[in-house]
Amino acid sequence: MIKCKNISKSYNGKEILNNISFFINGKEKIGIIGYNGVGKTTLLKIISGEEKPDSGEIVKDNNALIGYFKQEFTITEENYDIETFIKKHIGIDILEERLNKLENEMKNDSNKIDEYCNVQNEYIRLDGYNISYKLDQILSGLGLNKKFKYKKIKELSGGQKEKVMLASVLLKGTDLLILDEPTNNLDFKSINWLEKYLQETQCPIIIVSHDRMFLDDVVTKIIEIDYFTKKIIEYPGNYSEYKKFKEKQKEKELKKYQEQQEKIGDLKKSINQKKEW
Repeated sequence: MIKCKNISKSYNGKEILNNISFFINGKEKIGIIGYNGVGKTTLLKIISGEEKPDSGEIVKDNNALIGYFKQEFTITEENYDIETFIKKHIGIDILEERLNKLENEMKNDSNKIDEYCNVQNEYIRLDGYNISYKLDQILSGLGLNKKFKYKKIKELSGGQKEKVMLASVLLKGTDLLILDEPTNNLDFKSINWLEKYLQETQCPIIIVSHDRMFLDDVVTKIIEIDYFTKKIIEYPGNYSEYKKFKEKQKEKELKKYQEQQEKIGDLKKSINQKKEW
């Protein structure tokens, strides 16, 4: 479980988030919605640890494996092939090097066995033994064939780099996935694959997306950041269920307003009658 506790954030004196609190439980899949500029991406950055709140805290396991897909990113390792880059991004490459070194050292030093076991446990936690197979599946789902993973980053188009970055995030986020507009540059087939992948994923997910159909098919809860109060309102269900609830709420408010106007009209009529009397 991850807990957002009393999160507030301002930029240059302008309040963005005001005392926001909510839980992310188990396999929960949350959609964050709100007007542009309301603070959705800021909230994702704070949850991921990329930014610090002005007040409040994010409570989570220090060893939590969080995959964070950003709208804007830079890949500096242009000379790496895709598989090497992804292993580096996840942290598997260092563990593989350490395991190989310890295997040789254990032949002459039995004291290295405990360290080897600890490193191997971390490698297993990252699912290192299945990484190549899982990478093939994800790249294929995103419309890139298996041989594609041997291409160097510098040979890729902007759209292909985005798919590679998304693949690395999906492979890394075993405790929490944070996705900021993940479908922006995906074709229909890739979006369908991603929807199914996220539906079957066992870890909690937080998504910001303008793709309402995508939210409908994936999320189990909607969190709306209110433009005026900078606070949040939680709604169970997907985006369509949220819209139905909002429509009913709007109808109630309209009915209440109309009743108030009728009462005001009756009062004015009564006042005018008394004046005439």
